[in-house]
Amino acid sequence: MKKRILNAIIFWCVPVALLITIIIRKDPTYQGKSTTVWVDEMRTNQVVALDALQHVGAGALPALKDGLKSSAVTERCRAALALGKLGAAAKDAVPDLIKTLDDGSPGVQCEAMRALMRIGVTNEDLAPKLMAKLANKETGAYAATLLNSIGQERMAENLPPLPEAGYKYGMACLKSPTPSMRLNGAIQLASVAQTDKHAKTALQSLLNDKNGWVREEVSKLMTNSDALSNFHLVTD
Repeated sequence: MKKRILNAIIFWCVPVALLITIIIRKDPTYQGKSTTVWVDEMRTNQVVALDALQHVGAGALPALKDGLKSSAVTERCRAALALGKLGAAAKDAVPDLIKTLDDGSPGVQCEAMRALMRIGVTNEDLAPKLMAKLANKETGAYAATLLNSIGQERMAENLPPLPEAGYKYGMACLKSPTPSMRLNGAIQLASVAQTDKHAKTALQSLLNDKNGWVREEVSKLMTNSDALSNFHLVTD
């Protein structure tokens, strides 16, 4: 009887021990603390925790992906922020961040877009989703910044430009209530105005924009399409 009990204990303990080992291996440590602990510490000491997670690198992805699914908005924001800080090391989390673009919180959406920008995505299929966010006062600038980043990344990798680039993108930006977004639209229109008469007409219409800054900068663009080459919507 005792032998049977002992065998049963061994039978159950071995797989449990293996499972614990696997879990430990999936949760790397840094300075004696597991990734999960560092993710939790972002609540109280964000700068130090983010630095630690960057040292962990790709090993932090499982915990941060779980963070994107948290019921708490702040936790989802922090997870997206941390993934962005990982940069290229977070490539495997791109699908999770793309899903997060449909999050119910605009703040989480914006942090996810910023993370995708830092990772350096080139996804052409992201364009329609981002275009739909351009006119929104809360998400527009982040969507435009990510679209600009995707365009630059695609150029660097000798990929075709986004189909929405130029006229379609520019016109979508003109619907925004934010002056800087309309100016971003003007830049897009100026890039194709010499070959697209519709883009040229739309660009000229901005000379009557209600915002003086927009009118002034558009007048420069009318004669020099590179006049705002250093223009940025969202900075790190």
